[in-house]
Amino acid sequence: MFIKLRIILFFVAILFFSLLLRNNSFTENALNSPQLKSKIYDFNLYKKKEAIRDAMKHAWRGYETYAFGKDELLPVSSSYNQNWGVTLLDSLDTLYIMEMHDEFNRAKKHVEKIQFNTTLPGHQTSLFETVIRSLGGLISAYELDESPIFLKKATELAELEFQKLSILTGNKTYYDKTQKFIDLMENSKKPISGLYPRDIDIFSGELSGKISVDAMADSFYEYLLKLYLMYGKNGEQYRRMYESFVDSAKKHMIFKSSGKLGLTFVSDLDYKDYLPDGHMGHLSCFLPGLLALGSKELNRKHDLETAKELMKTCYTLYETSATGLAPEDVYFNFDLNNIESASNSNFNPGANRNPKKDTDFDVENTSYVLRPETVESLMILYRVTGDSIYRTSMTKINISTGKIQWKVGCSSAQECIALSQTGFAKKLGVTQKQAEAKWEEICNSVIPIDKAFAPISQLVNTCNFLTVGDPQIDFCLGGGIRAGMLTEIAGESSAGKTQFCLQLCLTVQLPIEMGGFGGAAAYISTEAKFPIKRLSNLLPNFYNRLSIPGYTLNEIDSNCVNNQNNLVENVLKNVHTKLYLSKNQFVFAILYQLADYVERNGIKLLIIDSIAGIMRFGDQEPFTISQKDKSWVFDRDKTLFLISTQLKIIATRFSCAVVCINQVSDKFMENSERNVHDIVEKIPALGKQWSSMINARILLQLKRSNISSSVDKIEGGIVDHLNKNRRWIEAINIPWAYPRKCEFQILNSGIKSII
Repeated sequence: MFIKLRIILFFVAILFFSLLLRNNSFTENALNSPQLKSKIYDFNLYKKKEAIRDAMKHAWRGYETYAFGKDELLPVSSSYNQNWGVTLLDSLDTLYIMEMHDEFNRAKKHVEKIQFNTTLPGHQTSLFETVIRSLGGLISAYELDESPIFLKKATELAELEFQKLSILTGNKTYYDKTQKFIDLMENSKKPISGLYPRDIDIFSGELSGKISVDAMADSFYEYLLKLYLMYGKNGEQYRRMYESFVDSAKKHMIFKSSGKLGLTFVSDLDYKDYLPDGHMGHLSCFLPGLLALGSKELNRKHDLETAKELMKTCYTLYETSATGLAPEDVYFNFDLNNIESASNSNFNPGANRNPKKDTDFDVENTSYVLRPETVESLMILYRVTGDSIYRTSMTKINISTGKIQWKVGCSSAQECIALSQTGFAKKLGVTQKQAEAKWEEICNSVIPIDKAFAPISQLVNTCNFLTVGDPQIDFCLGGGIRAGMLTEIAGESSAGKTQFCLQLCLTVQLPIEMGGFGGAAAYISTEAKFPIKRLSNLLPNFYNRLSIPGYTLNEIDSNCVNNQNNLVENVLKNVHTKLYLSKNQFVFAILYQLADYVERNGIKLLIIDSIAGIMRFGDQEPFTISQKDKSWVFDRDKTLFLISTQLKIIATRFSCAVVCINQVSDKFMENSERNVHDIVEKIPALGKQWSSMINARILLQLKRSNISSSVDKIEGGIVDHLNKNRRWIEAINIPWAYPRKCEFQILNSGIKSII
C-alpha cells in the first residue's frame, strides 16, 4: 500500500511540473523575478568579495611568514626591509574591515612591542610616509577597534598626524603646528589662485616649481577636503581653499585630448610659464574620487561630471594596455586652439602637444607599481552614483593585478604596458597570434625565474644619495646618485661619461657625512680596459679641490706621508675592476655571480661601462637582420629585462648605487627642422624597452667648438664659447628631481659645474 502511494505521488508530481513548464509566462516570470535575480546577484557579488579577500590573505600570509613586524616584504626574494613595521601598521584597518580577526589580533600584540624612539643604524625615515602609513594606520585602528594601545602608540609617534591626534587626545599642540602651515599656504603668493607650486623654501616660505596634482602635491589637495569633512563648520578655511583649487584646476589644468577618444585629463603646468605639458601620472587618478566626494559633501553637482570624465580616462589607461594594468606616466596630446579640446582656450598656442596625432596619449613610463588611486576613485564613484560600471571596472583591475601575484605576495610589474598586442606583434614582425604566444612565453618562462621582479616600494625605501663632488650638479640631479636605484648615464663620445663615473669611484669612498657611502666601487667594463692611469691622475687633484681633511696635497706633505702614491694606492684598493668582452660571460656574471661579489666586498657603487657596448645589437649588425626575422629583438629585450631586474635587486638589497653607461644615436631631423646652431639631439640606445627598465636617466650633452660660432645664445643668455667644447648634464627622467640642466667642464680635478 505504501509503495503504491509513493508511485501515485510521483506521477502526480510529474504531471504538475509538466503543466508548469508548458506555461511559458510562469517560467519567464519566475526566472525574471526580483527575488531570484537578487539571490543570483548577491551570490556573484559574494564570490567577487571573497576573491578580493583571498588576495589580501595571500599577501598577508606571505608578509606574516617572511617579514612579520618588518617594514616591507620583498616578494621575489622572500626577504624584507625593516624598521618599525610600516606594512603591519598600514594594514591594521584593512585586516579589521575584512574580518581577518586572528591576523588583526596577532598584529595588535606586535604593536605593543614597537619602540618609536629608536631606528636602525643608517635608516632614513620619510616624514610623509610615516604620517600617512604608520600614524594614520594606528589612528584608523583605534577608531575601529578602540583598543587603548593604538592611541598610546600614536601619541608616542606624535607631532606627525597632528590634527586628528589633537581631537583624540585633547592636546591642542598638534593642531596648532599644522594650522600654522595651512595659514602660510593660503596666504602665500601663488602664480594662479588656488594652485600651489609644489616646492616650498622652508626658510622663506616661497613657492616654486611646477604645479601638479601628481607626486609631491596630490595629498595636499586631497586633505583640504578631508580636513573640512573632519571639522565641519569649523573648517570653512579648508573648504574655501579646496573650492578655489577645484575651480582653478578646471580652468587651467583639465583638458580634452585631441585624439580619437577625446579623453579628459589633468595636466601638470610647467615651472617656467605654467603652461600645460600634457603629463599625467597614475597618482593623479585620485582626483576623480576627490571631485566625486566633494560634489556630494559640498553639493557641487557640476564637479561630478568632471569626475566621471576623469574616471573614464584613468580606467582607459588600464583597459587599453596589453596586460590590463595602467602605466605610471603618460603624456596626452592636445590642441588648445580647439575650444572643444580644453576647458579654457586662453593659452599660448605654443603649449600644444602633438595636436594632429590620432592617438590620445603616449606612454612615458611603462611600469605598474601597485598604485591604489584608480581603484579608490572607482569605489568612491560607485558609492556616490550607485552605477555598477565602477564596481565592474574594479573587478577587472583585480583580475589583472593577479597576473603579477608572487608566491608570497604581490610584486610590481616593470614592463607591463610597453605595447598593445597589435604593437607588440608589429615590433616583432609576426602575426598577432604569434605575438600572443611570445607574450605567454614572457609571462610563463621569464617572470617565474627567481628574482624576476623588484617592487618599486622596495626600490624607493632608502633615500641615500651619493654626491658627484659638485653641489650644483648634485642639485641638478635631485641630490646626487641615489642608492637602491638603477641609473643610466647616456651621452656621445667625449661627453664625459667615463670621467663622471671615475669621479663617483672616488666620492663613494668618502664618509657618509661628506656625501659618500664609505664603501668600495666595482667597475665592469665591456669595451676597453679600465682607465687606471686616468683615475690615478684624477684622484689627488679631485680630493685637493674638495679640501677634504686628510686628503689634500698640503696635508699629505705636512704629515710626512711617503708620497702621493700612498694615497692613490689606498684608494685604488677599493675600486674593483672587471672586463667582459663576451656577452654570454657578461650576462652570466650579472645574473649569477655579481650579488655574492657585491656582498663579500662591501660594494656601494656598481658601474657598467657600457651596457650598450655589449648589448646594443646582439650578435648581428642591424643591417644584416631580415625584416621578417626579428626574434633577436625579443631575445635581447628579454635578456635586458633580466639584467636590469637583477641590478635593481642588488641595488636595493645592498643599498648601493648602480650606474649603467649607455651610448646614444643622433635623432633624425628634416633639414627644415635643423638649425646649425643647435646641439644635435641624441637618443639613448637600446630603445624604449630599456628606457622602461631603468629608474633614472641622466644625459650628458656635448657641443663641439667647431659646430657653432664663437658666440651662441643658450637658455636666454649670451655665452662666450672661447673656442672650447661645451658640456651639459641634464636630468631628463629622474622621478625625484625636476627637469634641470647644468653646464660643466672637465678639469684635471674632475667634473666641475660652471655657475
